[in-house]
Amino acid sequence: MPTHPYKTSDYGGTFRSAFALHRSRIAPVTWMKRPIAGADAFDFTGPYPCVAVADYRALADDVEALRGVGGVSVVFVTNAFDETAVARDLGGLTACKPFKAHNLVQFHKPWRKHLSAHHLRELRLARKGPLVTRISTTTVEYAATFWPLYQVLVARHGITGIQALSRDIVAAQCVLPGVVAVEVLDGNEVIASSLWVHDEREAHIHLHAQTEKAYALGASYLLYEAALDHFSNCVDQVDLGGGAGLSDDPEDGLSRFKRGWSNATARTYLCGEILDPDRYRFLSETHGTTTSAFFPRYRASELLAISSAAPR
Repeated sequence: MPTHPYKTSDYGGTFRSAFALHRSRIAPVTWMKRPIAGADAFDFTGPYPCVAVADYRALADDVEALRGVGGVSVVFVTNAFDETAVARDLGGLTACKPFKAHNLVQFHKPWRKHLSAHHLRELRLARKGPLVTRISTTTVEYAATFWPLYQVLVARHGITGIQALSRDIVAAQCVLPGVVAVEVLDGNEVIASSLWVHDEREAHIHLHAQTEKAYALGASYLLYEAALDHFSNCVDQVDLGGGAGLSDDPEDGLSRFKRGWSNATARTYLCGEILDPDRYRFLSETHGTTTSAFFPRYRASELLAISSAAPR
């Protein structure tokens, strides 16, 4: 069984078409360099959607090693499955605070017994239609199938920034070991697809997209059911992610949808470190964000702009 894609430096490397990259020498993480608007400077961010490693003490050492590379700060979101290790080993960073709750499905419990009444009703309705599901490994060519579907999601929710991705990024991710596509078809047409990443213990839904027809036919209910059936035979637990935006909203539609499948929760952390204190302070002052709770402070206005569009 391959290493989980998120736990390899190759995963971060899939963003090379959009960012200059810095490959860690300690932890298996590839950091992305982001130019800072209005300044001759850059900072680091972890790959979307999370940084996941086997040893978070090594990750803390790697963050410290970034001080010699020239960035102003580094920020990343952690793997929800690792919240205990994150709190223990990364608590000394400038920022290490609970971020968003994620919905899990743990297979030592009978997951179907936890389905909400709403989801059971929607499944019954979707099964009456002509739709079928299919599960397969992905190749670089699969981007041609997935990318048009993802553009529907981007347009529907106004997704921008790193989460908007690109066809090249998706193609690079499709060839990583441990990536599986779960599809819903109407005849020969793929109307919904999700990419899942996994090893022998855990799986994450990575990306999901569908056509307007799929929304109308309830295709996502069939897709999630097929995915959970599949992974119940090969992993211990699945992370379905959280709701939209930068904070938890239990009434958010995406949160309700994922919660309807879930039988457990775990929390991600937003972690970061100031690498150049003088420049960090200067940029926060010039951007008028010295009192912001965001990290890094000088990017607070950017984070507010994308908060309503963030899919996870």
